[in-house]
Order: sequence, then C-alpha cells, then structure tokens
Amino acid sequence: MSNDNTIIACEQAVRRFFQALDNQDFPTCASLMAPDGVWYRKGNPLVGRDAVRADLSVRGPEVVTAHLVTNCVVTPASTVAADVRYHALVYRCDNHVGPAGTPAPLGAPVSILFYEDLLVLIDGQWLVLERRSRRIFAS
Repeated sequence: MSNDNTIIACEQAVRRFFQALDNQDFPTCASLMAPDGVWYRKGNPLVGRDAVRADLSVRGPEVVTAHLVTNCVVTPASTVAADVRYHALVYRCDNHVGPAGTPAPLGAPVSILFYEDLLVLIDGQWLVLERRSRRIFAS
C-alpha cells in the first residue's frame, strides 16, 4: 500500500469510528479496534473489543453526540502501522426526548479534544491499537 493510500485509509478508519459512535453503532466501534486495542477513555483504559462495547453500551438512546474530526495528520510508521493525530470538536445532548430522527437541541460545543492514535493493518483493515486523547478546551 502506498503512503497516499495508507493516509486515506487511516483517515477513513478514524472517521468510520466516530460516525459509528455518533450513530450509537457500538458493535461497529468495537470492531474498528484491534483485538488487543486500548482506548484510554476518560482516564479509564478499555482493553479489547468487549471492553469498548460494554463501556459504550451503557449510553442511552437519549444521548446524542457529534464528533467533528479535523486537522488529521497521518504519519506512516511502517507498512503496517501509522500514527494519527487529530482534533475533534464535540457536541453532546444528554436528554434528547424527541421522536427518533428529530434533531437534538443545539448547544455550545462541550469540548475540543486532541487525539493520538496508533493504527495497525490487520487482514487488510486499519484498526486502532491505541487511542489517547486530552482536552484542549472544555465548556
């Protein structure tokens, strides 16, 4: 895979993860982690796909999020590993009670996060081996 293809594939892997998260498709979120991947989420290491799925599954349907991913920089480390750094502007509504498919009320963003991911190529798919984030801004 060329560097250009690696960069595009890694960016897409990040976007697919957050699209699934915002659509509450938690099995897909988990499947985008390497089997032994670690997501350091809110100071808590979630190790493996089952831990990610279990942690996210407690989120109720009334929680609506939008992660707007930007400033993505992919640095291939080898043919099977890449460092990915990016920002995410996060909107969240914790109590959306409208019918499914109706917009949640729009408030101010809740945070801007800086992410550092290590992705690995496993069976032709780029997966998260390690994900860390820190808040740049918080409301």
